[in-house]
Amino acid sequence: MNLPSWPNDEGLAKVWRARGLRGQVAYEDAAVRRVLTRFGLRSVIREIAYEAKDRLGEAFCTFAAAEERIHGFPLRLRVGNVRALRRLTVPDLFDRFTKTPLYSAFRDLFTAEGIDPAEEPVGMVFAWAAETTFAGREGKEVRRGIKGGRFMVMHTLSTPASAERGDATRLVRRCQDYELTIQTLDGLLAELDGWQEC
Repeated sequence: MNLPSWPNDEGLAKVWRARGLRGQVAYEDAAVRRVLTRFGLRSVIREIAYEAKDRLGEAFCTFAAAEERIHGFPLRLRVGNVRALRRLTVPDLFDRFTKTPLYSAFRDLFTAEGIDPAEEPVGMVFAWAAETTFAGREGKEVRRGIKGGRFMVMHTLSTPASAERGDATRLVRRCQDYELTIQTLDGLLAELDGWQEC
């Protein structure tokens, strides 16, 4: 399910509550605060939260609202449908990447907004924390997620990987007319270290 950005929909807080999406809203709020805090933009967090509280009755932050207030950020971020990613395993990223719920969520998210990932840098933030389960009669171990994967991002921004600035958890896949990089959000933010609002 793709969620519209709240500045364009006065009743969004009611819709979220009615559909039980409080967890997704809280996740996006935490991700936005993480990004903006990293770049010293706490005043923007306060502005977004106060406006949301006034308009919708709840003080939460969205990437769409942050995008309206900060200029020159190198990519457009959104939060993907977290629930659909629970079935994804690490081998899926290599064997059948374009058929994974992760790739589908990315494609659907930006298609719904009319954004072409080949034309502008975009990123989908999602949770994919590490877990190990056992399946089948033999009890085969199945690994899902990434250690430290509470905040992951799949993006089209071309950034040079650097051991001292980024993180080792980084996978680049070629899809259609663009490259998709999957890494921790903190790893991406480290690679963008030094960015300042225009």
